[in-house]
Amino acid sequence: MRAVCLRVVDVTGKVVFKYPLPPWSNEQSLKLPQLANGVYNCVITSDDKRVSKKIAVMRE
Repeated sequence: MRAVCLRVVDVTGKVVFKYPLPPWSNEQSLKLPQLANGVYNCVITSDDKRVSKKIAVMRE
């Protein structure tokens, strides 16, 4: 089985959240209360692939 990892990275490139994903997973729900408002990159990596999407954290 392949190692799959989800990382949330801030604008400075610092990894602020890291979570191992099961290889059979195709949907995840995350709670990130420790993150300040802002834009982050959500990066999912496996042995040979990488996907990156921007996410926005907005709290009142």
